[in-house]
Amino acid sequence: MALNLSFHTDLKKRIILEATGSGSIVQNICQRICMIKRVYNTQVDNVFINNNGVFETACTDIANESKSFYEKAFVEIAKGGRSDGSTAENDIPQTGLKNTDVFHQLQAMGHGRIDQSTVTAGLKYLPTLLKKNNLPTLVDYDESGKTFFLLDNYMKFVMKWVPETLNLIQAQEGDGSMPS
Repeated sequence: MALNLSFHTDLKKRIILEATGSGSIVQNICQRICMIKRVYNTQVDNVFINNNGVFETACTDIANESKSFYEKAFVEIAKGGRSDGSTAENDIPQTGLKNTDVFHQLQAMGHGRIDQSTVTAGLKYLPTLLKKNNLPTLVDYDESGKTFFLLDNYMKFVMKWVPETLNLIQAQEGDGSMPS
């Protein structure tokens, strides 16, 4: 209200849903929408903002600006395991993924020669791998519940809005070089 603007109800719902509980993602999306609409200070008349593609543009812009933070993590994860990058289509819920769910998703993606114990070992090792390489704690594995968690909402946001970021994993597996 301080800027004298309002968002369409559906747009507000999309922003809140997209943020997955992260207040900073809500703030960043709203701020980016204001920048796209050129609302930089309090308006004399109320400005009503509906979607018209502004939500998608805002999310893609924010994710592209944030992706460099995660590039090294993607490369280190690729060094520690193998993936075809198709995990971008599989959402990791806030409640986490059971290791058996990860195993079944990998099988469904065509990784037929992988076994459950390898998947479990990999999921357990990922937090250690990131810590070993002085990277932030982006993921965790709860051994008692056998559940994998993506802790960083921004990482999830980047993977969704800039799925080609996962090409870093594919490039690392191929020849060890970073994609251009």
